[in-house]
Amino acid sequence: QARQQAAAGSSSSRQQPSPAASSWKMVPRSNLQRNPNFFQQAGSSGVDGARTKVRQAFQRCAGCGVLNLSDQGLAGDLPAEVHNFQEANWSESWWEQCTVTKIDVSHNALTRIPPGIGHLSDCTAFIGISNDLPGIPDELLTELPLKQLNLKDNSIQSLSGWAISAAQQLVELVLSGNRLATLPSEVFSLHTLEVLEVAGNALTDLPEGSWTCTQLKRLDIAENRIGPRLPNSLRSCGALRELFAAGNMLKDVDALFVVETEHGWRSSLISVDLTSNQLGPRLAISGMQALNSLQVASNRISSLDLEGPFEQLSVVVAQSNQITEFPPALLPNSAPRLSTLDLANNIIAVVPPELGLSTSLARISLVGNPLRSIRREVLQGSCENLKKFLRTRLQGAASEEAVM
Repeated sequence: QARQQAAAGSSSSRQQPSPAASSWKMVPRSNLQRNPNFFQQAGSSGVDGARTKVRQAFQRCAGCGVLNLSDQGLAGDLPAEVHNFQEANWSESWWEQCTVTKIDVSHNALTRIPPGIGHLSDCTAFIGISNDLPGIPDELLTELPLKQLNLKDNSIQSLSGWAISAAQQLVELVLSGNRLATLPSEVFSLHTLEVLEVAGNALTDLPEGSWTCTQLKRLDIAENRIGPRLPNSLRSCGALRELFAAGNMLKDVDALFVVETEHGWRSSLISVDLTSNQLGPRLAISGMQALNSLQVASNRISSLDLEGPFEQLSVVVAQSNQITEFPPALLPNSAPRLSTLDLANNIIAVVPPELGLSTSLARISLVGNPLRSIRREVLQGSCENLKKFLRTRLQGAASEEAVM
């Protein structure tokens, strides 16, 4: 017993800091209060293991400015430890601690971002993919100099126009996979915006009027209920490179894709996806010399009016429509780089034999058309065999002309 008391006394004496050891401590660590919803991880490591992971994430952030808390089992409110990060000393040398410039809290079960997030005044990127957030706090947009905001796959129902108008440095806004029924017009007034992704929501239209987001390069509005038309304001986005509008209720795009010589789309727009809409009976596309991919499958198009040349065009997918004639602009003299062509399940009766002269075409599907002059085994065979067959028809026609 005497030995145990002596050992206890010795241990107690070792735990007491000396006055000399405590005198040099200039800035104490903040006493952060524990959020009961902060750690909800299960598994062999339990709560202690989760706490260790997050502490390590804070320490790494102190050295690089990136706070990565993705897939950490966080639930409920984003913990105060995050927006109070600057008040704590997570670095061995407090004067070398970086400010938070990027936060990633993806793949958790967060339901709320507290207004205190506005304290992180140097944060330019906030990523919160796959949580349960029903909304976005105004402070996230009004207090932070955000350039990137990605809240894909949450439960967001509305977006404040007033708050979004304050995000004048925003370059990328990703809100796909939420429950948005409308987009405020202020989104399309962001001069720095280059990427807007709102696929998989419940949008029924896009705002009309003046769009001043002239730097927009990527617009993804797929899998909504937008219709019956796209606003002509879209043409104000002269730097647009990619447009994804598949899975909507579009019936007519008028002359939206008939591009004049001076329009930016002539050299910028490279990809258009209008798959699975209700477009028809006519779709006109002309003047888009940079176009690389055109996807218009599963519509009601009977006349695909393409006016080339399309020197960069590589992929055309227009299967499951009602197209009656093969578009001449898809022949090698107009589309020399065409490598994939899908016109299956249409009403095309004749394929120009000149298609067989293409040296770039590697994949082609024409099945489901009333092509009586081409045997089924040729249609269902390889692209090279089909091109070879078409060349024989071309040679036959030339021989007939020579005889005449």
